Amino acid sequence: METDKSQIMPMALKTGLVIGAITGTLSILMYVMDESLLASGMVSLFMLVIIIVALIIGGLKIRKAIGGFWSFGQAFKGIALMGFIAVLVSTLFQIVLHQVIDPDLGYRLTEITMKTTEDMLRKFGATQADIDNALAAASGTNAYSIVNQLLGIVWAGVLGNAFISLILAAILKRNHEEDEF
Repeated sequence: METDKSQIMPMALKTGLVIGAITGTLSILMYVMDESLLASGMVSLFMLVIIIVALIIGGLKIRKAIGGFWSFGQAFKGIALMGFIAVLVSTLFQIVLHQVIDPDLGYRLTEITMKTTEDMLRKFGATQADIDNALAAASGTNAYSIVNQLLGIVWAGVLGNAFISLILAAILKRNHEEDEF
């Protein structure tokens, strides 16, 4: 099988677009079904698992397409590009959802998050003063503003993605036997 390393970036770009479109579409479906799902920590964790599984599947497909072998560096670049593009596309879906389709959604999700935070703090036995301080700090920010959503690209798209990509590249790399010592 021919090993054409020039296929890595175009395939990673295409796969990242697909992953981003899937996660963006899932977000819109959650909005239509029950918008409180968008504020759920468990749903966020589930979405992260979906993204990681999709990155693994995409990485394996790329590795197979280029001959079954790719170095750690090639794997990292391919997986990181997939992840970054996925976060970028998903964020664009979120911006359209929060700024165009339903500009008040961010406020409602903030209220849901604050109620969940208050309930959790009560379960852990926090004092009313601590609860009031935590809620006052949280109410002063709009996590769904365009600026904060774009900052999310920095955190999730660059830093979080780099961490996940390093781990997945270490797992998915496969060197030729003659390259190993």
